[in-house]
Amino acid sequence: MFGAAGRFFRSRYIPVALATAVYVVAFLLAGGRPVWISLALLPVSVAGWQLGLWGGLQAGLLFIPFNALLLTLTGQPGWQLVLQDSLIANLALVAIGAVVGSLRDLLAQVRRQSAELEKQKAALEKAYQEQLQQTQHQAALYEVLRAVGQHLDPETTIRTAVEALAQWTNWPAVQLLTPDPPAPAAYRALVVRARAGPIPIRLGTVIPFAEGIIGRAFRTGEVQYVADVSLDPDYLVLFPTIQSEMAIPLRHREQVLGVLNVESHQLDAFTADDIRLAESLAETVALALDNANLYRETQQRLREQSVLRQAATVISTSLELETVLNQITQQMAQAVDATSAYFSQYDGASSNSTVLAEYFSPNASEAERLSDLGVTYLESDRALQEYLKNGRYYICQRDDPALDANELAHMVQYGAETVLYIPLHVRG
Repeated sequence: MFGAAGRFFRSRYIPVALATAVYVVAFLLAGGRPVWISLALLPVSVAGWQLGLWGGLQAGLLFIPFNALLLTLTGQPGWQLVLQDSLIANLALVAIGAVVGSLRDLLAQVRRQSAELEKQKAALEKAYQEQLQQTQHQAALYEVLRAVGQHLDPETTIRTAVEALAQWTNWPAVQLLTPDPPAPAAYRALVVRARAGPIPIRLGTVIPFAEGIIGRAFRTGEVQYVADVSLDPDYLVLFPTIQSEMAIPLRHREQVLGVLNVESHQLDAFTADDIRLAESLAETVALALDNANLYRETQQRLREQSVLRQAATVISTSLELETVLNQITQQMAQAVDATSAYFSQYDGASSNSTVLAEYFSPNASEAERLSDLGVTYLESDRALQEYLKNGRYYICQRDDPALDANELAHMVQYGAETVLYIPLHVRG
């Protein structure tokens, strides 16, 4: 407290003291001649300017006895000169101190009002910027919703959403990741389906569920914002220049459909408003993606039903077994978008299966197109045998670590990723 008071005293009174000292020296050098009245204007004016109206007024009044004292020290009749010969001059000195002090107070008031106006201006500018940002966010949300709402294909929806996000938010780098097809837990991962921005992450880049900030967002279903990725132990260094990141889970109906990931080359690049906007956009994209997936599933079911009707028509209109099997094999392959399909006769007693019909789509590889008609295979996979004997379908996936070695070698040889076995039971 005393330190603050001392600083206040020095800042206000030292100039007055210095001006008074100059006046006293000049007065003594002048020998007390009438020039002292003119010199007294200096300390009184300084006092008025430093201390305001009351300070200037008091300084002018105090200088009346002070002048009398100085005159007395120089051997002159001080009070007589002050009260008789120089009274008007001394009263004028008081008035000058008061006028200078008033000007100082007026200037201080103007400065305070200007500062208050600046504060109001800054507050209005801030409110305007917040309103403008809110309007821009609403426009971005609307445009993204409008863009993704025009498509029902999941891949197109994802790509359109990312492009719209990058365009309407000006975020440096935007990626959208969704889970890979069903696979064993050890192989599950997120895959980059779409990207926009200067960071050249490749489409198809795989991020394991158990790793990275993106994987953490997917596992927890919670927003992840990292202002400095170098401090996060889970961060996967794909690009050394990345400094901040936010990963927003795409949640819909208590299910996480993917992750919206945004990155920047700057530290702490995203504000609370950016995070709120990203959450709103993620909800919009999740809804659009869920609708697209639902549409795709509906179309798939319709295709499957159409295939079944066509198969039933073939069976009912043809008595040739080869024609029926070929038609069924083709239609089943087309229903599941398989590049190749085989219809085999399974002998439960010997665990052998013989290929009776086959189909190759235009996208089948050369290795797949090698004919297996009439070839008999020994099914050594016990799990497969049990499924076929019980009349249940069976799926083999190439990346399944529990896959039978012979089956894996066969799939590698022909470039197969997934094999679907459907048993056909005939009852007579």
